[in-house]
Order: sequence, then C-alpha cells, then structure tokens
Amino acid sequence: MRYLYLSLACLLVGLLCFMAVSSPRTAPVRVVDVKADISYEGDRPLMPERDLVNELKALGFRPIGQSVDSLSTMAIESQLIRNGLFSHIDLYTTPGGVLHVSMLQREPLFTLLTPQGNYFVCKDQTVVPIARSEDYYTTFLPVSGSISVEKASHELYPLMQLILSDPLWRDLFIHIYVDPLRGVIATPRASNTEIILGTGSNWEEKLDNLRLFIEQVIPIFGWNSFISVHLEYKNQIVTVPSEEGALQRP
Repeated sequence: MRYLYLSLACLLVGLLCFMAVSSPRTAPVRVVDVKADISYEGDRPLMPERDLVNELKALGFRPIGQSVDSLSTMAIESQLIRNGLFSHIDLYTTPGGVLHVSMLQREPLFTLLTPQGNYFVCKDQTVVPIARSEDYYTTFLPVSGSISVEKASHELYPLMQLILSDPLWRDLFIHIYVDPLRGVIATPRASNTEIILGTGSNWEEKLDNLRLFIEQVIPIFGWNSFISVHLEYKNQIVTVPSEEGALQRP
C-alpha cells in the first residue's frame, strides 16, 4: 500500500509538470486604445478628447501596442503632469486593453502673449505654455507688451481677477497692453480709445472711477470722442479728446 501511495504521488507530480510545460501561455494584454476622461474646473473643457489624445502623443505618450503589464503608470502620470494644464492625472486599464487617462484640467484666467511664447495664466496662478491651435485660447482676454511671465502671474494678476470677475469689464475690454512707461492700457470693444490704468496696486479704485465715467459721460459723448482716458491719477479722471470730441464741446 505504501508503494501504491508513493507511485500515485510521483504520477501526480509528473502530471503537474507536464501541464505546466504543455499548457499554452496566455498572451499579454496590450493597449489597443486611449480614452481621455476630462474633468474641468471651468465652464467647459479646453479641448475636445480627440485633440487631447493628440496632445498626449506630442508629449511622447504612445502606449498603443505596449503590454499593459509593462506600463509604468507613475512614470506616465509624472510625464503628463509636467504639461501644467492638468492639476491631477490618474491612469487605469480595462481588461480589453483600453487605457483611460483621467484628468482634472486647470481653469485659465487669461492669456499672456510674449515674443518668447504664449501662456495660459490659470486661476491658481499656474502658468502653462500654449503649444496648441489658437482656437483654444482666443476666447480668453489677452495680455501683451512689456511684461514678464512672473509679473503677469503675480503683480498683474489682482487686476485681471477684478476685470474677469465683473461682467461689465469682461464685456468691455478686448485687450490689455503693458507699456514700459505708461503702465497698463486697456482697449475697449468697438473703439480705439486707450484706457490708461497706469501702474500701482489701487486697481479697484481706478475701475470704480472708470465705472462712474462710463455711466455719466459715455452716454452723452460716446467712446469715439476720446483718444484716451487716464485713470492713473488719484481721485481724478483726465481725458484727451479726439477731433470728434473737440467738435462737441461748446
């Protein structure tokens, strides 16, 4: 009987070894598609999923055909987070080989246009280089002129917050220019009048004065009556009349 048990044990071990050698190996699951799941802090995503996937490819993210087991999700997340536009990234795969990239997109506040490149300045003051079709940033208020990225995201940021949080200023201003001598100059919609806010930090007071000017003066004379409106002086508004405005004066 003991020999019988020993024979059965040897047979069982041999059978297991045979099955391990002869059983077909399961092919590794490979990535067949990439889906971008976009969450966003603003009113809408900055770009559609298709363009976002292309953006990921431009960053060197090409997982199609790779084995799911060979993917280093932490390395990929680290690579993608350097894009700056996304504050959080998470990756996971389905049994069918679809790689989902879950992203939380920051909300841009305005765009900064410089000779060195264009940037989003986001609501959390993160600065993100723009390397996309201009279709994605023409809807944001542009800032240009003599201003660095550092100053745009810090010194100018409080003014941009005030402008973009008020429907009146959002609708009125179409461009902000920073002149090295005269400071901040805003361009109103449908007019070439320069609204000179100057320099300093008392932006709220200057905008309050401009609101008063718009309510009491513009309905009578119109924007085209003025070449420029100066708000850089404390407790006063100085205007330079255009030829049309000069003709309206008594």
